Amino acid sequence: MASSQPPLETIGPVNGAHVTKAMANQLMVAYIEDQRRVRASMVAVFYRQVKAIYDSGVPFFTREGLQDISRQMDEATARFTPGNCVEVTFTIRGLDGVVVQIPLVLGNALRRQADDPPNTDTIVAAFDLQLRAANLLARPESVDDFKPEHAFLPFMVQREALHLCRFTGNVVPREPNQSRERLVQSLRRKKVYWAATIQGQKLLSTLNSITTPSVGKIVAMACGNLTYPYDRRRCAYQHALILVLRSFFAERQHQAEEDIHCFAQDPAYEDVDKKALSDVGITVLRNPRAFLEVDASSIVFSCYPSAPIRQVVADMARPAIMIWKKAERFGSRQGERDFEKGDYDSGPRVEAMLRDHYTEFEFPEERQLFFSEDLAIYVRNPDSPTQVDSRRVESLPQI
Repeated sequence: MASSQPPLETIGPVNGAHVTKAMANQLMVAYIEDQRRVRASMVAVFYRQVKAIYDSGVPFFTREGLQDISRQMDEATARFTPGNCVEVTFTIRGLDGVVVQIPLVLGNALRRQADDPPNTDTIVAAFDLQLRAANLLARPESVDDFKPEHAFLPFMVQREALHLCRFTGNVVPREPNQSRERLVQSLRRKKVYWAATIQGQKLLSTLNSITTPSVGKIVAMACGNLTYPYDRRRCAYQHALILVLRSFFAERQHQAEEDIHCFAQDPAYEDVDKKALSDVGITVLRNPRAFLEVDASSIVFSCYPSAPIRQVVADMARPAIMIWKKAERFGSRQGERDFEKGDYDSGPRVEAMLRDHYTEFEFPEERQLFFSEDLAIYVRNPDSPTQVDSRRVESLPQI
């Protein structure tokens, strides 16, 4: 009697026996899980090595490293013209001393999306630098994303897609822009207004009451786009604070405002933002050039960045003043677990820098404009060093 069951679909003999597709799928799942366990073990080993390098005091971010990658990005961008594809290879020295090559292509056209601006093409037309937090190196969200060759790289070069007008080749803004003149007027009004608020008066009173190192620069990072409708007011006030600080320290130090150089860095800036900021005396720099401006005479201001700005500064400089989020506390008894749990912009080095070399003062609470319930002003102590000792790892720690 014939069976009513349909025949099992087979995919061929394995070791003399026929294997069904269901069995093959089970084998494939088992193989993938086995590979994930192997990769998870690799991640654990790499992470312990990264942690050991961190504990040894080797800087993850160096001035020389950022200068070199900035030069490479400039050279690659100069080679590109719209309509052409350019193959570029970046070289980055890892924390283990190994030089890694990263090939990228500039000029690729991407598939058009429904919300793209009309009469534009989306082109991979720029580079940006992804700074990688020390406590997140070799610690990907997914084990499947782990690449051993990238485990010791403190930063990676990323391609950036831009909308180019089909007729002119110019970059089309991501959001409708305000005019340059209107942005300039807004910044100047907000400077006057914020300095006169209770919070502004408290800030100036605090600065008046303390002795600070001489200030020659103000470097602001991740203050946001001035034209995006959903948070342009907050971003405008954060940029206005740069102008308030410049006026205050110019008057205190009996200088012209132009003698205190102001810089800003944020990948979200549109062309009109850059021009408006230039009109009020703020020079916009491309990542990572703002970090290269930070020195012992700088004020560094950053509210809530999505990059490890404090980790970079802690490795490279001892600024005169820093205005940013209060440091997390790291207990020595918990050690590695604390290192893992720190956010992307903190860590034991950041805490040690602020604890040992700076005095903390309250930043006036202003949640709406600065989200500043836990911002603080850090002023470098008179007897603290103004330079950071650099050292390089000679060999990987034995784990």
